[in-house]
Parts: sequence; C-alpha cells; structure tokens
Amino acid sequence: MDIAFGAGAGVEAVRVARCTRELAGCAAELRRQASEASAIAETLVDTALVGADVPARSGEGRASRRGSPLTDRLRAAMASWREQFALSAEALHGLASRLDQAAAAMPVRQSWPPPPSAIAAARVVAMPWPVVTAVASQPAGSSEPNGVILLVPDELTVCAARLRSVSGRAEALERAVAGSMGRAEQVLRDAATPRPITPMSVEVLRETTGRGLRVASVGAFAAAVDLEGRLVRLADGPFASRPTPAGAGSALAIAAGLLAAVDATTSGRSRGRSAAATLRATRAALAGLSPVTRAAVISQLRGAGLAALGEQARRLRAASSRLADPSELGTVAQAIELAGLADDLLASAPREMIDELVRALPWLEPAPPTVPATWSASLSPAPRPAGTPSAPVWADRSSEPLVRDGIGSDDIGQGTVPDCYLAAALVGFAAQDPDRLAAGIRRNPNGTATVTLHPTADRGDGATSTNVTSTNITVTANLAQGLVRMRRDGPVGWQELAVDADNADGRGELWPALYEKAFARLRGGYPALGYGSTVAALSTLTGHRASWRDARRTGSDDLAAALGDGEVVLVTTRERTGPAGLVAAHAYAVLAVDSGRGRVLLRNPWDPPAGETNERWYDWSAVRGDVRTVVRGATR
Repeated sequence: MDIAFGAGAGVEAVRVARCTRELAGCAAELRRQASEASAIAETLVDTALVGADVPARSGEGRASRRGSPLTDRLRAAMASWREQFALSAEALHGLASRLDQAAAAMPVRQSWPPPPSAIAAARVVAMPWPVVTAVASQPAGSSEPNGVILLVPDELTVCAARLRSVSGRAEALERAVAGSMGRAEQVLRDAATPRPITPMSVEVLRETTGRGLRVASVGAFAAAVDLEGRLVRLADGPFASRPTPAGAGSALAIAAGLLAAVDATTSGRSRGRSAAATLRATRAALAGLSPVTRAAVISQLRGAGLAALGEQARRLRAASSRLADPSELGTVAQAIELAGLADDLLASAPREMIDELVRALPWLEPAPPTVPATWSASLSPAPRPAGTPSAPVWADRSSEPLVRDGIGSDDIGQGTVPDCYLAAALVGFAAQDPDRLAAGIRRNPNGTATVTLHPTADRGDGATSTNVTSTNITVTANLAQGLVRMRRDGPVGWQELAVDADNADGRGELWPALYEKAFARLRGGYPALGYGSTVAALSTLTGHRASWRDARRTGSDDLAAALGDGEVVLVTTRERTGPAGLVAAHAYAVLAVDSGRGRVLLRNPWDPPAGETNERWYDWSAVRGDVRTVVRGATR
C-alpha cells in the first residue's frame, strides 16, 4: 500500500535548483542593501550637517559651534552612526559573497562567520540623546573670556530634516536586511547538502546587524526631535546646560516626538506625505526601545493624545472616497502609517491602557460575530438568566497559551462564522508546516498577539514570494461568546461564536482563534468573513500564491504529488452533493492520500464532538464529482 503523508518526498534536482536560485537572489538583494548603507553613511559627513565655526556678532564675545557641547555631541554621534553604516555595508557584502559560494556549491575559502570586528553590530556604540542643551557660559573664575554658542536656526532646521531622513532610510534598510537574511536562513535550512555558511551564522549576523541599524535609526530620530525642540526654545533666548539621566534622554525625546507627531498630524499642520513621514519616523523610534520603556512612552498618550488619534482616524475614514484618487497618494500613505501606528500601540501599550486604546480606535477590535438564531431559540421556553446580555460579549483569554503542545491540525474547530475556507486552510497549513504557522504569531508582553499575514499574495497579478508584503496585525485575546443551550434539557452556558480556542483535549490553545481574529480585522469584522475564497485565504496565510484546478481533471496521484512536495491541498464542494457524504458548499483539507487504493483522507474543519476528529477516508473516484475545485499552495 502506497500512502503519501505530507512533505515526505520531492524531486532532489528541483529542490537543489530552487535553493540555488533563491540563494543567488538573496545575495543580489544584500548587495543592493550594502550600497544603500554606504549611501546613508555618506550623508552623515559632518560638514554636510553641521556648519563650520563663524565669527560672533559684535559685543557677544567669541562664538563657536565646533566647541559647543551640542555640536560636539552631534558630531560624535554622527561619526558613530556613519561607522555603523559602513560596517553594515561591509558585513552585507561579505554575506552576499558567501551566499554566492553556497549557491555555486563552492568550497570554503575562508572561515565564516568573520571575526567580530567585521560584524557591524559587534561595534555598535549607543549614543543616548540628548545629553546637554544648546547654550552654556564659561564657568566662574575661568581665565578664558565668556563665550556664546551661536546657533543658526536655518542650519538646525536642515540638520533635523536630514537626520529624520537618515532615520527613515535606516529603518527601511533594517527591515529589508531582516527579510533578505531571513529568506537566506530558510533556504540554507532547506538545503540538505553541506554549505560554506550555516543558517546559524546568518541568524547571528541578522540579529547583530539589525541591532546596529536600529541604534542608528532611533538615535538619528531622537537627535532630530531634540534639535526641533531647541528651535522652538531658541526664540526665548539662551538657556543653561542641563544634563539628563543616563539612558533617559532618548526615551524622553521619543516621548516628546510621539506627542508632537500626534499633535502635528491631528491639528492639520502636517498632512499627506508629510504626516506619513512623521508617523513613520515615530514608529521607527518606538521600535528601537525596550518593551518596558516603549510601554512607558506610549502611556503618555492616555487621555487627550488618544482622543486626538481617534479623531484623526475618523477624519480619514470619512474621506475614504478620496483614497482611490491618484492625486491623494499622500493621504493614503498617512492612513497606512496611522493604521500601522495603531497596531504598534496595541502591541506595546501597558495592559491597563488597552481598553482605552480600543475605545479611541475601535477598529482594533473587529465587529463580533452575530449570535445564531438557533442559539437564541435554544433558550426558549426557559427565560434568559437574569442580567445576561442578548448580544455577544468579549471574554478575556489572555492568560491562556497561544500554543500548548505544539501546533496540530486537530487544534482547529470552525465555529458559527461561515468561514470554512479559512478554517480548512488553517487545518491544511497546520498539517503540512506547523513550524511556519507557529512562526507567524507571537505573544506580546501586554497579553495581545501579533499575527503576520500576507494580504497582497492573492492579488492575481503575478505576485510571488519575492514581492509579497507581510502585514503584522495585532489583536487582543478577547474572544466573542454567546449564550446557548447545547442540549434540550441542559444548562445554559457561554460558548465561543468563532473558531474554538480549545484544543482537542478541551484545554485552552488560542492560536487558531487569533489567526481568525486577525483575518477579521483585515477584512473589516467577523461578519465580513462569510463565504470567502479558499485560494485567497491560503495565499494570505502562507505568503505564496495558491492555485486552483477543476477536480474533474485531478487524480489521486496529483493530490499525492502535491502533498509530497510539501504543499497544502484543499478541496471545495459543489452547491449540491451526492450520497458519498461530503457537505455541500464546504471546504475540506486533504491530509493524506492512499495512491494504491485511490483514497483520500479529508478533514472537515467543523469543531468535532468530544473524542472525534472529523477525519474520514473517501474513495476519490466516488467523491470527485461532488468536488468543485482542488486548491494547492506552497508554505515556503
């Protein structure tokens, strides 16, 4: 009996060719990123940002910018950032060369990873900012004449703008490098033959280089915010130097920048592309803080700050008709960055701030499923228990694990939402590649979870794994429940309306429910999930385009080959089905194929009764007439 389960087989030559092609592509991306790092380093030449000394005006004594604490600190910081970008470029070029060797299966010519001096982040120099203010007088009793530091507002404005640009480019570069190195790691893991570089070496370099780029990005942004604050205060005349506690300056500057960004973008002083750039830089700065510091900074928005963000979101939603206008791309960019900032805030806000955040930005909690009429009818003739609501309620499940005993296909049970296409895709994905599915969801310190989806993967315009954009969607662990009487004479109790958050053993395991909730946020609420596309759901989950084929042109051997290649395989049924046992207008996951007997093992994604699995073997020739399409897609 020849039974093909999952990713057990594959054509070696095809696998090697794919690995070679993808490694070469990663190497080319890294070279482009190295060039960008070098270009950013060139913009940090100090003469391009801070002018030379100039004479003082009459009666002011000697004036100096080169000798001022502010200028000295700025030059030192820029020098460290410039070195960081140069070292990053060197490391990226070196890694690209090793990937080329790996792609060509060349022998090792020198050791890898390189010594620490060649790894960018091994030389990271954290430069807290700000440390001093702008003007100081000579100490009493000094033999030197009193000095005045001359600050030219126009130069400070240019310097702040360029530092913001450096910060934004560094943040984008960090993300691009992380993506390229992550893909390289995965390809190297997939390659069974020895290579001149290991996935662990790439992972170490990715983490250290990313940390170095993040330091430069956050430092440049904080310096820009500080300079802009000084411009405001310069109008009031000189002010004395005031040291800040070690490490506090950067967080304080970012907190001030966050409040300033909210004020500028909500007051209308900053709109369109300008507002988008401000929000993007703010997000980059927040990303560089530790979780505890980030939560403290975000807490400064409570009250008026969140109310202003909510008002800005309402204005953008009211102007949604303008977003399709090509002349309003700046407004589109602003809306995208505001949505991203909202997710960042939800992922990092203090736990006690989450309810206030959701009230200010209500789209962060998707519209709940409706309570089925059969559930309401089940409560009759007995009266509803006193004090219980008729609408769904949100139950907090944040204390329960995302993954309890590893991800498995039996963790998924579809609820009352008619999204069998999504539940079946989760079943198939869990059966074929549970590690990849687990990597797409993470728990945040405040109890929320962030899910990575790929909504552009199903555009149908030739998108592939190399040009699909990932989207991180943060959701709370609040799950909608409704009252129901499960048995005719049984008690009334609360039951989850959407995908079950308990595994096959009846213990809490949240990952399937939170994946579905992230989809609900993406689509505009649980009610919008009804009767969707299996192809789109699978593509959005995996980031790879799925395809479909008429079941009448698909044999059991074709299904076995797809499973053997590691693909997820799903089937959708027709509006009417015969006596073979398949549910009409439904989606199933194919878990295994018995090629010798022409049978397929299908899993119905409905939540199974206790002790059952909803898995069943079917004769493919008997049920193929009831199947409309076969959907398949890679996970990596």
